[in-house]
Amino acid sequence: MDQNLILLGITSSLLIVFGAVGTLFRYRTNEILYLADWFVAALVGYGGFAMLTFIGYLAANPDARLLVSEHSTLAWIYPVLCCLVIVGTWLSIWAFNPADKLNPLNQHWAIVPPLMRYQIVAVAMLVIGLVSYWLYARSYGGFSQLLAQAAGIRAGLVDVGDNPYTFLKRFGGFVFFSVLIFSGIILTKSKGALHSVLSWSGFSISFAVSLFILYSWEGRLGLVMFLLIVPLGYLLHKSGPSLKTLRRSLLLVIIPAIVLPASSAIWGKSSNLENVGAFFVKELSYPVVSLTRAHETNSLRYMKDILAAPAYLFPTRVWQGILGLDTATDVNTRNIIGVSKGERGSTTAAPVDIVTFSFMQAHYLGAVIVGFLIGAVLCRLDVFIARHFYGGTRAMLLSYSVLFVATNTVLYGDPKHIIVRNFHFIIGIVLLWWLARRDTKTSHATTLQSNPIHAPARLDNSIRINYVLYTDSHVDTQAEKQFNFV
Repeated sequence: MDQNLILLGITSSLLIVFGAVGTLFRYRTNEILYLADWFVAALVGYGGFAMLTFIGYLAANPDARLLVSEHSTLAWIYPVLCCLVIVGTWLSIWAFNPADKLNPLNQHWAIVPPLMRYQIVAVAMLVIGLVSYWLYARSYGGFSQLLAQAAGIRAGLVDVGDNPYTFLKRFGGFVFFSVLIFSGIILTKSKGALHSVLSWSGFSISFAVSLFILYSWEGRLGLVMFLLIVPLGYLLHKSGPSLKTLRRSLLLVIIPAIVLPASSAIWGKSSNLENVGAFFVKELSYPVVSLTRAHETNSLRYMKDILAAPAYLFPTRVWQGILGLDTATDVNTRNIIGVSKGERGSTTAAPVDIVTFSFMQAHYLGAVIVGFLIGAVLCRLDVFIARHFYGGTRAMLLSYSVLFVATNTVLYGDPKHIIVRNFHFIIGIVLLWWLARRDTKTSHATTLQSNPIHAPARLDNSIRINYVLYTDSHVDTQAEKQFNFV
């Protein structure tokens, strides 16, 4: 076996031990898995177990012609950088201490809107998403033509001129948020026939539309991960963010292992159903190539991608056309392919993973800094979801965050990708938060905000959080609920 692959096997094994032991040690302090822990688990899964899979496949198939085989000299550095990113993430957990902020004795009443308000938001997001995507599809001749041209659109081969509705594509994602809310309400099992019928009808429609939109986006991984949201949300609702949930969620990996290889033939990316091992080695080895090319070309970005991140909330014509921003993905594509997507007939983009992205910002120090920043964002998101949402809705939002914010960032770490794929999620939770704040101002809740929560911080080795539910007209003091965070 190649000496470089042996070295990669050693560093990958050390990463697995380092990440597993460190996470278990941190978990013992409060028995809660934070979003940052899921991010660390994904890093260990890719930088550790996936790398060992590559080694095993290449050892069994020495004649395999894979791009990673040509860039294996520096591959052993990848797990080392994963360790540095993990160190930064753990530092952020220590600095922000989410458990302290989730302690009921150290926070105000968490104000959440009633279920009917959730349903109104879910219906509104569904309607806005449908109308927006309909306007976007009109430029391509309607929904059927949009599907027929989906591959060309993603590759940049379809030109519709100066289409004023291009920016509405991301608004179609609002339908995804409707799925989260409706499924969350169903998990909460609210009483009343009207709630049940509306929730199941809304979930069915929004789920079907979401599948259509994701299929038209030609994103295989995004579609598969979307299918995992509800099962993982159910596990989180039953067992909370715990090691038990993490162990059970590993069974969900069977779904992408079956669907993704077959999807190559379905989407026309391969003429035949591929061997599972060959598929994953080929599809998931690009981060090693990206890191090697970033190291060889010394592609330093000096944190400019992080500073420019808020600009990606706006349409492409703003951040690219007016501001002239160049993303880390553009640089990575030029490093590997030679030109950016759309130049000289190129239809391919090479997305940048979080490890390569952090290395591009400030080399090895960048890995620690980016890890810290990601951990800080995930810690804040953890606290935000726990304080402002409850029951099944909280479980579904947490499930989405685990899959699309924490896990998916490992393979797609460019801030542009993170913000664009989560645009609907950002808008949705901010809207629900604003409604909760408005309820605070329009009800008698203002007199309750200053009162400390009287529940003990620890009950049965778990942190319990009291929520006050508000009706549209008054504070329902009898509707006080207590939920386990664990």
